[in-house]
Amino acid sequence: LSLWTKRQLFALPYCTVELTTNGNVVVFRQGVEPSQSLYSLNRYDLDTNSFQELVPADGPAPLYGAEWIDLNDRFAVFTARYEDPQAIGNDVFYHDLETGVTNHVPSSLEEYQNLPSTWGEWAVWESSYWSVGPPHRQILYNLVTGEERVVIDNDGAATLGLIHRNLVAYTTSRYAPQTAMYPADLEIYDIDTGVYRRITAEPGNLRAMRLFFPWLVAALHLGIDSWHKDWYVLNLVALGIVDDQGHVIEGGPVLDQPSP
Repeated sequence: LSLWTKRQLFALPYCTVELTTNGNVVVFRQGVEPSQSLYSLNRYDLDTNSFQELVPADGPAPLYGAEWIDLNDRFAVFTARYEDPQAIGNDVFYHDLETGVTNHVPSSLEEYQNLPSTWGEWAVWESSYWSVGPPHRQILYNLVTGEERVVIDNDGAATLGLIHRNLVAYTTSRYAPQTAMYPADLEIYDIDTGVYRRITAEPGNLRAMRLFFPWLVAALHLGIDSWHKDWYVLNLVALGIVDDQGHVIEGGPVLDQPSP
């Protein structure tokens, strides 16, 4: 970006989707046949111009058919099918970019796992017995120690967890009159201190979409269809939700929900 130059990384026969990079490595899903219904998970190293298939597109294999992916400086975290009789749906795996080892999260056998997000040693993802249907749980997992926490449980709206540094943000039906996708609230959790803070003063149509301290990006569902949204950027420090060091400040909600 500093030089405003570009180069083609690769040209493969079928569709390449969901590329994510940490600056040195690109992890992506790659179509393996003309109908583009099967995708492998691959690693591409920018420095060496080399490819490695991490997960095949289809079985039989210990794991195959990777879907949701996120990447930090050391780990690629993703969901995939697991050939284990106890597996209900997609399980969570993480690939260590330093050692080349791919690990399985044992507790992810129990439910369907979706939308992992990772930063540093931690990853967060959505877990549900009913695939994409409620009730949802947000699982926080330490990729180095194996420590696991349930950030929120039995929720109707917590489909996407966001993580940056010591903060986890998400949308929740915790304060709503019913367990559903809408209306819902924005909430944030401090991994270091265990403090929760409700951000919005009443349930509404805002959803947490991106987190990068001190910013939280939220989308307002307008009720037309899933594509029509208004977008808002929240400064969590200016709102008094977190302090300058990034720790959640105990207190009540501070933000009124905008009207669709």
